[in-house]
Amino acid sequence: MTSTLLTFTTALAALASTISATPIQSPYSPELPLSSSYRLYINRTTDLDFSTNPLNGQYLTAVRAGATLNAPTITNLSSDAAIFSTTTHQTTQLSRTLSANYTFAPFSIFMSDAATPVALNPHVLNLGINAGNGTEGVYPSGNVCTSMATPKVGTFAVCDQVFDAYTHPRWLVVFIEGGEENLPSGGECVPVNLVPECDAYDPLAGTDGEGRVAETRCWTDVKSVADWAAYGC
Repeated sequence: MTSTLLTFTTALAALASTISATPIQSPYSPELPLSSSYRLYINRTTDLDFSTNPLNGQYLTAVRAGATLNAPTITNLSSDAAIFSTTTHQTTQLSRTLSANYTFAPFSIFMSDAATPVALNPHVLNLGINAGNGTEGVYPSGNVCTSMATPKVGTFAVCDQVFDAYTHPRWLVVFIEGGEENLPSGGECVPVNLVPECDAYDPLAGTDGEGRVAETRCWTDVKSVADWAAYGC
């Protein structure tokens, strides 16, 4: 009897171990393939939003802010989204957006320690998009809930502010160091995730000096996700 009980207990423990090691697959989960290029989809992480410009379903785009430097803002047209490619050493500057190439995992956006005009809050860091290899800072992590890996602890946010650039979009994408507790007061910023969405564009020609072409994992058809809570987000 004791031997039978031990055998049953051992089998039960093994089954529990197997179940705990098996990741939960969401029925809403889009594929996570390898892609040569991707867009960054805006997904709110709280109930905060802008009544005049709801954020979910929009994409990160860029406006020129200086030589080879672009400031991130948002667009509700996927055709106007900034396209980031995993190939290297070829950059195409379009009239409304940016296609950029990076060595290794694409460092699509980077952050500076300079305070933005958002209430002069020292926790609000500027983000930039560099036309070239740029400054190491932010890249896809492959997780739909924490979609971009950053060198600092915090959250991305969209802020209702103008800023000093050649054009003046209202909606500026920034990084809030430390997280939501450091959001500027007054409701002018909404915390978001930046989710890599696979793009249908062909790979841009070009490799680095050793012929390497990086690969990026990204989600397909992010707008089809009906329930982000299904991911635990």
